[in-house]
Amino acid sequence: MTREFLRRERRLPYAALGADAFIALIALSLGNAWILAVAGLRVAVDLLRRPSVKMAERALDRGATPRAVLRPRIPLYAALGFTWGMVMWPGYFGDVAPSHSAILTCIAVVAVVIVTTTVCYVGPLFTAACAGFTAGVVPVAFVVGGMPAVVGALAIPLLQVLLWDMARGTREQHVRMLEMQFEHDRLLTEQSSTIRELHVSRRHARELAATDSVTGLPNRQALLDHVDALVERGDATFALVLLDLDHFKNINDTMGHHIGDAVLVGMAEVLREMEDPGAGDDGTVTVARLGGDELALVLPGEQEPGELAARFQGWSRRFSQLPVSGAGTLAVSATAGSAVFPRDGHDRRTLLNAADMALRQAKAEQRGTHMQYRAVMIDVFRRETDIANALSRSIEERAFAIHVQPQVTIEDGGIVAAEALTRFTDPELRRYPVQEIFDVAEERGLGSRLSEVLLELAADTALELHSRPETRVPVAINLSPSTLKAPRMLVKQLRGWVDRGLDPSMITLEITEDAISGRGLDQIHDTMDTIDGMGFALALDDFGTGHASLAHVHSLPISELKIAKQFVDAVTSSRTDQAIVRSALVMCDHLGIRCVVEGVETPLQAAALVSMGAREAQGYRWARPMPVGAFTALMAQGGVAPGRRR
Repeated sequence: MTREFLRRERRLPYAALGADAFIALIALSLGNAWILAVAGLRVAVDLLRRPSVKMAERALDRGATPRAVLRPRIPLYAALGFTWGMVMWPGYFGDVAPSHSAILTCIAVVAVVIVTTTVCYVGPLFTAACAGFTAGVVPVAFVVGGMPAVVGALAIPLLQVLLWDMARGTREQHVRMLEMQFEHDRLLTEQSSTIRELHVSRRHARELAATDSVTGLPNRQALLDHVDALVERGDATFALVLLDLDHFKNINDTMGHHIGDAVLVGMAEVLREMEDPGAGDDGTVTVARLGGDELALVLPGEQEPGELAARFQGWSRRFSQLPVSGAGTLAVSATAGSAVFPRDGHDRRTLLNAADMALRQAKAEQRGTHMQYRAVMIDVFRRETDIANALSRSIEERAFAIHVQPQVTIEDGGIVAAEALTRFTDPELRRYPVQEIFDVAEERGLGSRLSEVLLELAADTALELHSRPETRVPVAINLSPSTLKAPRMLVKQLRGWVDRGLDPSMITLEITEDAISGRGLDQIHDTMDTIDGMGFALALDDFGTGHASLAHVHSLPISELKIAKQFVDAVTSSRTDQAIVRSALVMCDHLGIRCVVEGVETPLQAAALVSMGAREAQGYRWARPMPVGAFTALMAQGGVAPGRRR
């Protein structure tokens, strides 16, 4: 309330000075020194009012109470009322004409009414102004005497009472109006503040929704929106590059997810630094994280293959010595695929598909390289799609069969074990190589569902063989990469086999080096140790084709090695292949683990293997994979004699 009074009081001195000037003009026109002196006194009082307002406002800002602020202004308002009373003196003494006296009286009365109604809600100042006015008028009655003085003396208290009554009503009404105004202003201020906060929150939310929380790069949706904007422009030519960090899961599993995040941050910083990315709309480069270990870049211009290859080489050099917070310097690599708009796609969807096809092709052929989209890739993609669709249908319909291939002693063909192999009964799937079908299953996310079905069918086959004494031989069952991605589910499934009556000691679980490469060694060790502890045997399939064969033999509870067919194909002519096979055989002999040679097809190969010390093998030399019934009949004959193929 005090601040509102001071705000209004700041404007009143200017109106009062105008009235003072008018009084001075009357005095000059009449040549009345008294009136001119009163006008000068009025000017002095009014000039003091504005600085006093500023002093009061500063005092309030420093924390002074309203009472302390208003107390020094009481004399000023008493003087203000007194000077307005003195304006009426010439009329009492008859020094001016009645018309001029009436003008001065009206000015004084109006001024007093304005002053009192202005300060009516500030009690001390109202009283001071009224007391000053009375002090300036009442003494005239004692000086002049007579009827006019008596009338004037009686009129003054009556005027004060009327003013006070009017001021009291005005004060109450004004206070209510001020309170309503203050409340309205407060609500407007709060609403304005809320709107500002909401605007800031929405802007922050939009920024968060378009930003990857780990790297600070634009996220997938932000990249898609940016590509859409470039496509809608119609005149833009740009390249979309997808980068996939190689063996990212291995980094997370062996070093921790915090290091994996730090690697992504380091890669993002390299791309930012080398490409100087911006918003993208002005022709600069945009870098984004699509999710997981996949980054993306939008490069303006045509971007010929040579330019993209040069850029990728620059990125690769920096990635090979990547500073990583908490891990020093790491050597990481990435594989990239790219597509150019509008040459390789006329909208966002086709462009992303083209770049993704190029990336998958690069990963399939050689990781750590860049490949640009070519039209022929669409045929590969359609082939994979056809396989995936047929495979999904086969999984639902259980359109599979398990065939068995014997493992024999090389010298006499006696059957010592068997391997359960998958055969696809769907006519469309039978058009494709088995390994290609499994590769597509892994690529398209069908591996887990496929493995679950095939493992149960393989377990059914093993139970059927073990139900007859004449066919009770160890059975090898393959574990796919997807199976090893969910070790808990695998262990649960194996325990279910035991509950169904399957003897773990008669089951060998085969794993390939590719299936365990790129995974955390600790997790692999735990899973393999659990399986070994359950009584299942573990075999390392396709030995020699991976990059860490000896490391796996040393660190995992392997009880069997299977030498890959590619070393057997030229074992009769290639000294290198002979040396590899012989070394594997010697190693198995010294380690006391079983060794089976795969893919033996000719008598010469079998003879060469015997001369090197091989004792057991499997391959077309003795028998192809066959239904369980055919295998039972073969076992009844006592095995496969050398030279007689099945």
